[in-house]
Amino acid sequence: MGRPPEIVRWSGRRLDFAASQRRQAAGHGGAAVLARSEVCHYVVFDVLKLRGRNVMGQPLSERRALLEELFAPLPVAGALALSMHTRDEAEARVWYETMHVAGVEGPGDQTGPLAL
Repeated sequence: MGRPPEIVRWSGRRLDFAASQRRQAAGHGGAAVLARSEVCHYVVFDVLKLRGRNVMGQPLSERRALLEELFAPLPVAGALALSMHTRDEAEARVWYETMHVAGVEGPGDQTGPLAL
């Protein structure tokens, strides 16, 4: 099964987990106010169903292509964001080792659940 979408808040060049927590704890009215002052993005990693058709049985590469088609007409800087993706193992390793500087959990993050 694919990874579910995630709501993230960028603050400069880092993810701001505390801002996400504030929105969640603010309740409906407070979240509406924070939605204007602390804009979040809805990051999509996979597509499992498209126009009523179950596509879970298709390879990830085909589902990714479907997702990229869906995102093609959307503004790049919009609230909907397509996750980073690579088929290059070396590039993926670099991301895994270095993305902690942007607040993404990984082995370089000495405080998160993946800390060594």
